[in-house]
Amino acid sequence: MARKKANYTPPKTPSLWPRRLIVLVIVGLASFSLWQQRETIQEFVRRQTPVVQVSAQKAFTNARSFLTPYLQKTKELTNSALQKFSDVLKQRTAFKIPEIHWPTSKTPTASKQVKTPDSPKRPSANKSNSPQSLQPTVQTEPSVIDYSNVTRYHGPPKDSNPQEYRPRPLKRLEIITEPPTQESVAATASPQITIASFNIRIFSDKSRTDKELMYIAHILKRNDITAIQELRDENVLKRTLSLLEPMGYPFAYEISPPVGREVKERYAFVYRRDKIALKETGQLYPMTGAQFIREPYYASFQADNFDFTLLTIHVLYGKSEQDRRPELGELAKAYQYVQNADPSEQDVIVLGDFNFDPEDYGWENLKRFETMTSLLKTPTKTTISDTKLYDNFWFQRKYVKEYIGQTGVVKFDENIFNNDDEKAELAVSDHRPIWARFNVTLGDDD
Repeated sequence: MARKKANYTPPKTPSLWPRRLIVLVIVGLASFSLWQQRETIQEFVRRQTPVVQVSAQKAFTNARSFLTPYLQKTKELTNSALQKFSDVLKQRTAFKIPEIHWPTSKTPTASKQVKTPDSPKRPSANKSNSPQSLQPTVQTEPSVIDYSNVTRYHGPPKDSNPQEYRPRPLKRLEIITEPPTQESVAATASPQITIASFNIRIFSDKSRTDKELMYIAHILKRNDITAIQELRDENVLKRTLSLLEPMGYPFAYEISPPVGREVKERYAFVYRRDKIALKETGQLYPMTGAQFIREPYYASFQADNFDFTLLTIHVLYGKSEQDRRPELGELAKAYQYVQNADPSEQDVIVLGDFNFDPEDYGWENLKRFETMTSLLKTPTKTTISDTKLYDNFWFQRKYVKEYIGQTGVVKFDENIFNNDDEKAELAVSDHRPIWARFNVTLGDDD
């Protein structure tokens, strides 16, 4: 008799959706926490970079010291083998192998000079210091430098006054001066103000120590008014100005509301209240759409007879030039808006970080304004990597006649940090401040 098969009912598998939902919630909370601490994490990574470099340098030094004896032994064996091979060839053939000399130093050798026999002597104005005969020479090795006639300075004479031999301080500003005109020569001797623009990398209260703020304060004190981009909060601005006040620089500031779609930034105008007065409080350019990732900010000031409006912007960087180029075209509309806001005030100066050099075709709309020009030209560079000209001034020459033809870039990365770009970027910025000088005694020509 056949046995009946028992009915088998598999156990019900519990649903995985509750567990998946819990995992998703945990991951989401963790991601949100990391996003909130993104600036702190970025600063931690930046500060640990020099430590990693020091460790790598030590490892490289140890490896080099370990391999040096083996390399020396390899050189000796190679020379010995070549010498034996050369001796064998000399015995069998008349062919001679040139000897191989390993380089021992990088000291350049003196160039060979051949005197021409019938060369005329050059007359000398001072016979006591001139050689007896000055004959032209022909260099047979132009790639080798002749150091035979170079004299070195070994300090002042022992019997001289040491005060007369004090080294002169180096100029820390790279001045780019235009061809002088009659107006600029007269204006140079008149009272002036220095207007500057400075993109200070992630300028926030948490990202700077007091020592780093002191670097920034010493840069800001050179200028009478500075437009600052990439500012994150107001506390760091107050800390910086508190360092300048005891130094005798009474600064005030005008700060914008937060701007930006994702990461919020602010603009600020930092100015000396003993030389410049705020004429109209700062305002954001009223956008009708999404023309700018960070809308421009402008304010009006008065310095003696010179009243002017500064319009500053930090243009989108994006993933490519195509992402950020449309903002240059819209900048012309913002400039026109600021001019129309006060028809009696036409001294409008556009300044900031544009993420484009002045020769890019994206500036075509702004250049349509009569006599519109940029002050800084290529090959000047405003990034500490010496690769880009992103920061600049733009204005119409026919209105801003107070400009005296002097503008430049402060290379703090070279003067303060000795070309250590990582330290310069961490403490101050990856951008260099730019500046221009203006006369404040001319009559109001608006």
